[in-house]
Amino acid sequence: MRLIIDGQVHYAQAESEELRQELALLRTDERYVQSVSCEGLEVNLSDLLTGELRPSPGTPVEIVTCSLDQLLENTMDSVHEYLPRLYSAWKQTVDWWRTGEREAGAKRFAETVRGLQWNLSVLANLSALGPADSDVADINTVGQGVVRPLLAAWENEDFVQLADILEYEAMPWLERWFAFVVLFRRQMRLEQVKSTLN
Repeated sequence: MRLIIDGQVHYAQAESEELRQELALLRTDERYVQSVSCEGLEVNLSDLLTGELRPSPGTPVEIVTCSLDQLLENTMDSVHEYLPRLYSAWKQTVDWWRTGEREAGAKRFAETVRGLQWNLSVLANLSALGPADSDVADINTVGQGVVRPLLAAWENEDFVQLADILEYEAMPWLERWFAFVVLFRRQMRLEQVKSTLN
C-alpha cells in the first residue's frame, strides 16, 4: 500500500509494520486518526493493522489526522446527530414488537446494533479520558449493563423481553446519554470561544 498521511506520501510501499510505526509517531505528535480510506472508500484502521484488509502494492491508503479536541468535537457532533435516529428506530421497533410485527421489529433492531456498538465504543473511550467517578463513566457502566440482557434476549428471540428492555432501560439510558452529549458539546463550544478571546 502507498501510505498517505494528511496529504503527504510517507511510504511508497508500506506494510502493517510501517503503518504501526507511523501511528506511534502520530501519538507522540498528539495527532489522532480521524479517517482512513482505501481507494476513496472509508475503511477501519483495525482491518489494516490485523491484515484483514490487504491493499495491493501501490494502492493509496489515506489517513487524515486531527487534534484530540477536533476528534472529540467531530465525534460528539456525530453522536448528537445519530442518537435521535437511534431512539426513533428503537421506539418504532418496540411498537412493532408490541403489535406482533416480529419480523419488521427484528429487521429494524438489527439495523441499529452497529450504531449501538459504536456509541458504546465512544462512551468507553470518552470514559477512559476522565475520572472513574464521572458522569460519562456512569453512563458507560449503565449502557454496558443494559446491553448484556438486551443481546441475551436478542439471541433467544424473546421479543417481549426485548421490547421491555428497550422501552424501560435502553431508551431512558439513551436519553441520559443524549443529554450528556448536548451538555458536552455546549461546554466544548464555550471553551472554544474562551480560547479565541484569550
